[in-house]
Amino acid sequence: MGPSRYQRSASGRQSSDETGATIATIAPTIHNLLLHPSVLSALLKHLSFREFLPLLSCNKALKKSIQDQKEIKELVLERYLGVTVGYERWSVGRMGRRQEPIRLSLRDLNSYMRGESISLQNMRSIGQEYVSALASKAQPSSRHAKAAVPSNLKDAVRLIASSCRAYTRIVARLRAQAEAIAAYGMSPFSLSSDTTDPGTERISGRCEKAPTSLYTAGCAALLKVFVPSPEGWWLSDATVVDCRKQLERADVLGLLQVGDIVWDVAAGERRNDGRMIWDGKYWLDLDYAHSRMGEIPPSVDSLAFPLSFWDHSLIRSDDPVYYFDLSPFVVEIASNIERVESSSLTETPEGDPYFVSDWSYRTRFRIRPGMRVGSMTASSDLAGQRQQPAVVNSDWVGSVLIETESTNEGLADLQARCGNSVILAPAGHILREKDGSGWRLSNDGVVKRSPFKLLRKKSRPGNIWLQCILGKETPP
Repeated sequence: MGPSRYQRSASGRQSSDETGATIATIAPTIHNLLLHPSVLSALLKHLSFREFLPLLSCNKALKKSIQDQKEIKELVLERYLGVTVGYERWSVGRMGRRQEPIRLSLRDLNSYMRGESISLQNMRSIGQEYVSALASKAQPSSRHAKAAVPSNLKDAVRLIASSCRAYTRIVARLRAQAEAIAAYGMSPFSLSSDTTDPGTERISGRCEKAPTSLYTAGCAALLKVFVPSPEGWWLSDATVVDCRKQLERADVLGLLQVGDIVWDVAAGERRNDGRMIWDGKYWLDLDYAHSRMGEIPPSVDSLAFPLSFWDHSLIRSDDPVYYFDLSPFVVEIASNIERVESSSLTETPEGDPYFVSDWSYRTRFRIRPGMRVGSMTASSDLAGQRQQPAVVNSDWVGSVLIETESTNEGLADLQARCGNSVILAPAGHILREKDGSGWRLSNDGVVKRSPFKLLRKKSRPGNIWLQCILGKETPP
């Protein structure tokens, strides 16, 4: 005769209790095992971040232990940020004795990974939806005036803002890492064998080529924030203040450098919408006077930075616009000016080639190493920030050729840029207009920072080719 149902029930409860006791006994063992560097290192190799996240979320004690133990946390960060963006742990063997300026957490990692799964178009759509919801709520005559902003929409905005702050923190950490390695005299991408634990295997091998697209050494940092603005792509003063608050929450205000770009991704990705530049004291709008794309404003001295400094943080035209002060070079400009003829090969509508002759005024001057960059070292009210370099960057050292159209207006424009201290008089030319360009002279008769196009196709290392932008030209 088989066991009664009561006996089976008692047997089942006993089996369940034994299973629970077994799990309770095994759980601490697994917990301690995962906190061993060599074991966790071997396990992480086979787990994607999507697979690792549930393991981290199912046990609060494990998550806290990984976050609190620096060696274990660095293993996780190197696994999921090392190969993709070039993150590496801060060590004396690579960075010298510099202090780590910003320390990433597992929360930063999680927020960054979440943001990578959301497209910029979706971020912009969520921002627009949020602004519309706020506008509907604020209208007294609207039937939806009393309706609150949907909680799921609020959560989406909060999570995207958190993802952008994590992105910004990672960019700031990567730049500090690159600068520390360069200052210590090592290659940022050389192989490293130093470890803090002899039994730990480093997961993120260094490669000859930079694996990161978040930050490029020697270029401006692109910092992201998410602040939905009712004004759209043009950021109002209130929106700029909110962007600064986001950077403050990300704890990167003290790490800003002159020339950094902040991007409110809620404005979208068309052209350079929602982007501003840091001049050491203020966030400045880009200059749209001679380009619809947006260019570096005249208050930032471009000579202090490499030619490609903003190529990774701004969408730039083929011939970007730069503002220069010609006052230190007016004597060379006046002595070298001449009217020259150039020819270019083109085709008729029928396809027959022929040469077209064109006349222009050209002059040149030399930029020498160690030249001071005007009075452009910007003061800053934020402690710990690096000042703008006070010496011309080596990319600009060499011969600079200036070209303008071969007309009275073109010559008058160049004369106005040089001021009244010299007279530009090419052979056989009589200057009839003193200021045909409309440039305003300062008290000492010199125009400060006038716009030029840098012709990339004609420029070479040590030989920069600039073209004057006349006042009558409109943005392309």
